[in-house]
Amino acid sequence: MEVDMVAWLDGVAAKLAESPRGREVTTAEEAVRLYRQRLGTGDGTPARNSSRPLLRLSSDLEDLGLLEDAVVAAQEVCRLSRQRAAERPDNVYPDLGASLGNLARVLDRADRGEEALAFAEESVQLCREHATRHPDPVSPHLAIALGVLTSVLTSMNRLVDAEAAAAEAVAQYRKLSLTEPDMFTIGVAGSLNYQAGLLTGLGRLDQAQACLVEATALRQRRLCPPGVAPGTTPPPA
Repeated sequence: MEVDMVAWLDGVAAKLAESPRGREVTTAEEAVRLYRQRLGTGDGTPARNSSRPLLRLSSDLEDLGLLEDAVVAAQEVCRLSRQRAAERPDNVYPDLGASLGNLARVLDRADRGEEALAFAEESVQLCREHATRHPDPVSPHLAIALGVLTSVLTSMNRLVDAEAAAAEAVAQYRKLSLTEPDMFTIGVAGSLNYQAGLLTGLGRLDQAQACLVEATALRQRRLCPPGVAPGTTPPPA
């Protein structure tokens, strides 16, 4: 069902006005103001580059517990991303994949698992296709999309499928860390931790322990300079 964005913004603004003041409310109100400006024409048609304030608004609404409104904002971000992808597919497919993944994550939090799964799977498919056509050794889009898919499948208690997605996310972060270890080693460790939890739930305890041991070693290596033992202070320069 198509949403009247002007009316929806009015409703969100009213909810924010009644909310206890805080950082999330302040930034959400600013995002509402910016998106009103970028609707531009007065008939509800958004101007170009109007996704950013909506993405910020979706995040703030999520933090405030207004999950259904956060879903509406994330859906509109996806709609705008699809429009841009139709015009320039090679340039914005990663953006569309990220928008789909964000929508999947918000739907998952709103307990709308089946819808979340469809968008998470589409996000992975788009990011995988883009990575095949345009290999980039430092692009994390596919790894992030796989992480979202893992989370959605976990929420649905599909642990076997979730563990498979987690294993692929680990593999993607490993590839990224070969080129940019300072940036992506922590992603390998985090994905291994998540995979360990799933393996534990599946009763594969030895494999879970191996993941945890490796994750701990990677974190120690990331946090400690070469030649410095974990838990000690580097000598002064």
